[in-house]
Amino acid sequence: MCREAVRLGKRIGVLATLPTTLEPTKKTVLRVAREMNRRVELTDGLIEVFGAGQEEFKQKLVEKASEINDKADVILLCQGSMAYAEKAISDAIQKPVLSSPKFGAAALKKALEAKGLC
Repeated sequence: MCREAVRLGKRIGVLATLPTTLEPTKKTVLRVAREMNRRVELTDGLIEVFGAGQEEFKQKLVEKASEINDKADVILLCQGSMAYAEKAISDAIQKPVLSSPKFGAAALKKALEAKGLC
């Protein structure tokens, strides 16, 4: 996910509901950018959603992505639980939005194929 974000743009918006997920994701993006010999600018999108239902949570994600849209070429969703909102956010901001589940599944499939298990 982080590699794809760095490949897609220099300005990366990072959405999270807790600083404890925001900071490690930002550090990973910066490490990956160094490995890829690219410079990136990160914009935080910390969202307070404690106690929110699924639709309210999705709406808050869309709102925060819209707030930082002019500072980002791509948006990363720090938590797998946000993945269901990926399309809604992308439709609203008209930019790529990335979440980890599909990248994790693709990596698992590749690892299983390499071992001849798939």
